[in-house]
Order: sequence, then C-alpha cells, then structure tokens
Amino acid sequence: MPENTARRYLRAGKLPNAMKTPRTYRTCLDVFADVWGEILPFFEDNPGLVVKAVFEDFQRCYLGRFRSDQLRTLQL
Repeated sequence: MPENTARRYLRAGKLPNAMKTPRTYRTCLDVFADVWGEILPFFEDNPGLVVKAVFEDFQRCYLGRFRSDQLRTLQL
C-alpha cells in the first residue's frame, strides 16, 4: 500500500472497507423494467415456478429483446 494511502487511513482511524460509501446508483440498465409488471404475476401465482421457464417464455414473446446471458439478471 502506498505510504500516503496508509496515512489517510491512519488519520481517519478507519479501515479501508469502513470508508467506502454505499452505492446509490445502478451500474447498468434494468432490461426487465418495462416488462416487470408482466413477469411478477407469474411468480406470485405460481411460487414454485422455475425462473428459466419464465425467461424462455419471454424470449419467445419478445423476439430479439432478451439475450440468453440475461437470465442471471432475472434470477437475482
């Protein structure tokens, strides 16, 4: 660690992870924002439903709009 960085932490009396401020902004656009009102009822009506099945259904309904690598975004 550079000396000046170490001094800054010593002066603050905090560890580096304690000095970080929480992020209040999104790092990428929410690709499901426009259709979230359509997606949510699927899971409310069928709690045991598999996310991948819903995602594949929406890929068929909205051809070319959702890429396969966006499944993980919906799972979170």
